[in-house]
Amino acid sequence: MYRYNGILIAEYVDEHGVIEVVDHDGVRCLHFGSAAQQSRMPLAAPCQLSALYEQAMTAFLLFNSAPTNTLMIGLGGGGMARFLLHHSEYGRIHVVELRPQVVELARQHFALPQDPRLQISIGCGAQYVAQQSRQQAHSHDVIVVDAYSGDGMVPEVASAEFFADCHSLLAGSGMLVINLWRSDKAMLATVTRDLLHEFDWRVHFIPMHGSGNLIGFAFAQEFQLQQVTQLAARAVQLQQRYRLDYPEYLQDLRLSDPLNKLFSDE
Repeated sequence: MYRYNGILIAEYVDEHGVIEVVDHDGVRCLHFGSAAQQSRMPLAAPCQLSALYEQAMTAFLLFNSAPTNTLMIGLGGGGMARFLLHHSEYGRIHVVELRPQVVELARQHFALPQDPRLQISIGCGAQYVAQQSRQQAHSHDVIVVDAYSGDGMVPEVASAEFFADCHSLLAGSGMLVINLWRSDKAMLATVTRDLLHEFDWRVHFIPMHGSGNLIGFAFAQEFQLQQVTQLAARAVQLQQRYRLDYPEYLQDLRLSDPLNKLFSDE
C-alpha cells in the first residue's frame, strides 16, 4: 500500500491518532497521520541523522562533547538516541515518550538499540520534568526537546512553567536544546519570549534554511567565555568526526546572539 509517495510498512492507531511508517527512496519515515515527517532514517545507514534539523540539534556537542546525563522529551523514530549511542563515549540517555506504540515502532522499524545506557519512560514529558526538577535539581547536562503531534508542537512543552522546570533540572553548565516551528508564529513568539525570560537572554538559534524548523539553545548559567578560535577548532574536529557542518552551526549561533554574551574574541 502506498502512502505519502512511499510504501506503507506499518500503521497503528492509539488514543492520540494514527502512527505510520513509510519507506521512500531508501529512507524510512515516521508520520502521525499527515504528510509531515516526524523522523527520518536512512535504511543503509541507520546511525546517521538524515533530518537536517536533527543534525543541527547536535550542535550542543560544541560545548559539551561527552555529556554524562541527557534527557530527551519525545522519541519519534529514535534518530537522536541512535546517533548518540553509536558513539561509545556518550553517557546515559533517558527518553520520555508519551505514546507506547511509538517506542515499539522505534524498536521494530527504526533500529533503536537495546543499550544499558538508554532508559525510556512512558508519560508526559512536561509532567516528568516538573516532578524531577523538585526531586533531582541540577542533574542533567543536556535536555533535548522535540515533542510534536500531527498538529504541531505539543503545548505542554511550550510553556513558561516547563522552561522554568527545565532550568531547575539542568546542571550549572547544562543546556536546553529545542526544536521549534516557525510557521506557527503565535506559539513561536510566546516560546521565544518565555525562553529569553527564563534563561536571562542566554538563548541562541540555528535557523534551518529551506524548512520551517528553528533550533533553540538555552544555557542554564552564564557560559564561560571561550575564544572564537577555540570553538572554531572544535567545530572542525566535530565536522571531521561526524561529517556534519558544525562550523556553519557555530556561525549561526554567533550571529543569533542578541547580547554578544557567549562568544568573545578576547
